[in-house]
Amino acid sequence: MLSERRQLILNSMAVMSNRLTQSIASFVLTAAIARLLGAQALGQYLIGFTYYFMFMNVVAQGFKNLFIRELARDPSVTPLYLISGSLLQFVFSLLGYGLLVFVVTLLPYSPETIQLCYLIGLALIPFSLSNVTEAIFQAQERMHLIAMSTVPVYLVRVGAMIAVMLHGYGIQTVALLFVLSELLILLLQWGLMLRSIRPSWRVDWNFIGQVAKAARTFLAIEAIAVLNSRRQLILLSLFGGEVAVGLFGAIAQFLMPFDIVIQSFILALFPKLSQALGTNRDRLRHLTEHLLDASLCIAVPYAVGLWFIGQSLLIGVYQDSSFSAAGSALGWLALSLIVIAVNKPLSQALIASNLERINLREVVVDTIVGGIITGFLIWQFQLMGAVMAPIVTNLIALSQFNWAVRKQLFRLHWWRIFRRSIGLAIIMIAVFWLAQYFSWSLIMTILLAMTVYGMAVILYGIQMLGGYTVTRNKLKSKLFRNLAKRGDV
Repeated sequence: MLSERRQLILNSMAVMSNRLTQSIASFVLTAAIARLLGAQALGQYLIGFTYYFMFMNVVAQGFKNLFIRELARDPSVTPLYLISGSLLQFVFSLLGYGLLVFVVTLLPYSPETIQLCYLIGLALIPFSLSNVTEAIFQAQERMHLIAMSTVPVYLVRVGAMIAVMLHGYGIQTVALLFVLSELLILLLQWGLMLRSIRPSWRVDWNFIGQVAKAARTFLAIEAIAVLNSRRQLILLSLFGGEVAVGLFGAIAQFLMPFDIVIQSFILALFPKLSQALGTNRDRLRHLTEHLLDASLCIAVPYAVGLWFIGQSLLIGVYQDSSFSAAGSALGWLALSLIVIAVNKPLSQALIASNLERINLREVVVDTIVGGIITGFLIWQFQLMGAVMAPIVTNLIALSQFNWAVRKQLFRLHWWRIFRRSIGLAIIMIAVFWLAQYFSWSLIMTILLAMTVYGMAVILYGIQMLGGYTVTRNKLKSKLFRNLAKRGDV
């Protein structure tokens, strides 16, 4: 159990480094575009990236979860998935790009925004193909190979994008560099893959048909889920324009670190969740509770921090007082992270248990009910409506996931799950209250909060690794040996 936990932490750190680098690069790029090209250019880029992200999740992520689950259970089919799975992904990426072009052409955007959407959308093809190699790496629990192939590219990409903007190039050049970087990642991952796997160059059409049929539920889940996750920005782009999109994108950047970290834990643990189905329900429950505990220990302190210093962060990062109006919106949006931190692990536990139909039902309900709520709130309140909608819709999803897990799988020990995050929340509230009371600077407040939180996380990590138990047993053993030498026992 101890070595298994260490493996989980190592895999989580590998994925986290990848996603965290991506998050930081995205954050830096957003700030650079806002400062060098203006809010309108930022809005155009975010609109183009949103449509790419939506169709990318449908044609890539829908297959990825299925690939990871099946490869984790039967590694012998890896060469088959590498070739035939890649061909399947390539076909779907072409279909996805064609559909993206069709949809964007029909919408009332400016010609410049439409052309930018076309260009960014081309990244669908290399990303979909690299999605197959990443699924194999994750199923084999070799997440460090993903970080090796992506982290350097992310760093070089953001540096190159900022350089071309400083030399007078526009947002179109930035989009072109994005596409080329995804192609480079694909080539690097294939190079790493071929070092350990001999591909089966024969195309198995029966296998492709079976996988496409099996992935229907996953594709539907991802299609509806990604539409739900991006509907705020899409509705803002239609009702509020590119500037409103720029403001929403600016505050959404502060939520990305949480998303990166939580996805790292989920990706690292998902193979173990899939394997636990064949052992016993107690093990699956234990892994799910562990993931919920870790997720909340990340979400709750982070939400507290954004609630207290969100406005100061916006002004400090973007160097524009006009962003201060979005400070309250950032605070409310941060509260939705607490509910998301519960929803994501429950959702993955259901998928690992072959109950993905429940996830499909949830996204259908969220699409219908949540779509109506989101549309009304944005229509009436625009930016504030866009940040209040996730709180309502995620609470609706939580009620469905909790009921399904309780009825289909097991009962969760909620106090055991929440106790650490509640303690962290109390500590962080005290830290930020003291910072406000003594009027500390933003930098000093952040450093103090990070130090206190880091110490708490280290103690939690030691406990999770069994450090307390190991140290205590060693001390006991040493004590008894000394007493035995003295003849006292």
